[in-house]
Amino acid sequence: MTVRFLLLMPWGRVGSNLVFDILRQSARMKLANESLNALKTWPEQQAWFAQFYETARPATEHGFIGSKQNMLAVRDDRTFASLCREAGVRIVRLRRASILKAAVSQMRAEQHARTTGSWAVKRGGAVPGPSAIEPELLLKRLKMMEDCDRRLTALFAAEETLDIAYEELNAALDTAIARVRAYLGVPQTPYKVPFDKATPDRLEEAIVNLDAVRAALKGTRYEGEI
Repeated sequence: MTVRFLLLMPWGRVGSNLVFDILRQSARMKLANESLNALKTWPEQQAWFAQFYETARPATEHGFIGSKQNMLAVRDDRTFASLCREAGVRIVRLRRASILKAAVSQMRAEQHARTTGSWAVKRGGAVPGPSAIEPELLLKRLKMMEDCDRRLTALFAAEETLDIAYEELNAALDTAIARVRAYLGVPQTPYKVPFDKATPDRLEEAIVNLDAVRAALKGTRYEGEI
């Protein structure tokens, strides 16, 4: 029987690329990485879902069919959730406790991608040093990520998903990956970690214009997190 699964995140920088790559190493799979980003209407996304997941066929030539998607790209939350349920798609929900850290990490990743062409730091590569974070853009990004996080938590009940926190991946990767693999029925094979952490846990060490960022966060729920 084909196992269909979805790694679903509110935005980026929650460890999704790491989990996705390790699953890729674990068994032969049909995979798609954030395909919904390029599809701007719900009918296009619905057609892609049916075609990619081969929902008309109870069994396919693939043992595993899985994708990684973000909530910002989803055009119709309720119908999307219904499609997943009807197709028996197993949901792995990836989140991060600190939205502020996710936002800063995302902005630094964008800066890194503009200079290197890659959003991630490959294992053994040069880790970016402190960078300037545009305060107004950070506030807009935080609002967007808060909305996506609310949508993600509302989309499925806790018992319908496997929840994996970024903090668990960071502190106990082997345990977290074992939980994901067991939930999906994926073999527990050896794996290599393809990426290094690009942003330090202490945001003070990652931001050059710290005073300006702190001033922008004053009076928000994030005041005092840096």
